[in-house]
Formats: sequence, C-alpha cells, structure tokens
Amino acid sequence: MPNSNTDPIEALQHRFAEGRLHHAVLILGQSVEQNQDAALALAQCLLSLEKSRFDHPDLFHLRPTGKARIITVEKTRELIATLNRTSNQGGSKVAIIHEADRMRKESANAFLKTLEEPPAGTYLLLLSTKPYSLLATIRSRCLMARLPAVAPDFR
Repeated sequence: MPNSNTDPIEALQHRFAEGRLHHAVLILGQSVEQNQDAALALAQCLLSLEKSRFDHPDLFHLRPTGKARIITVEKTRELIATLNRTSNQGGSKVAIIHEADRMRKESANAFLKTLEEPPAGTYLLLLSTKPYSLLATIRSRCLMARLPAVAPDFR
C-alpha cells in the first residue's frame, strides 16, 4: 500500500488503475458490514459501476448459508464453474466471498486451485473478521487489506 495514512480500498483502486492489483484480496475488518462495504466499493471500481449501483452480471457473491452459517463445497464449486465462463460484459469478473472464514475445509481446498490460477480477468475478494480461521494456504495467496478500526457508536 502507498502509505499508512491511505485508505486501503483507495490504495487497491490505485493499484488497479496502474494495472498492478493482485487477483486475490483478503479484506480484513472488524465487522461483516464494514468488509462488505469495502468490497463493494472496490468491485465498483473493478467493474466500472456507477456509484450507487451494486448489481452487475459479472459480480458474484458466495455467502455462508444454513443454520450452521457455513460455505459449502457445493456452493464453492458452483462459483468456480461460473467464474470459468466468459464474462457477460466482456470485461473483468469479480467474486466476493463473504465471511470467507466460514468455509469448510473441503470448500477451502476446492477453492485453492482457483485462487492459485484464476481465470483471466477475475478478481477474488475474500472478506473476513477472523483471518486466522482461514487455511494458511488461502491467506498466503492473497494480498491483505486491513481496514481501519471503526469507533463504536454509543448514541
């Protein structure tokens, strides 16, 4: 990142503009909402979306589901299959993996090959509040973007 005073998402957007953005970014924040907001701001840049738009045919989401709130291997494989198709708009594809630390070991292992060798023009944004719950092999293949701490709202 350019310097410690720069917003990490702005720094990533700058890297993208220079053609230097790593294909896999692990966004680390204090809350699920903070991570999601940051990922959507970066996805808007990657997909050239208007400021208030968050829908795009090349923006994909993988979220934990069910009572146990896990990311299943089946849903992970569905995402991988989708990412291996040609982009709908002829540009980049972006996958946001919400609460990536909720991936089962089988899901994480299925995702590793895509993380190591992503389809061309694909950006993988992994979001986590608990990065050490992720497999070390996943963490090591991502550029880490630590979001600044947010002061609690005591209103």
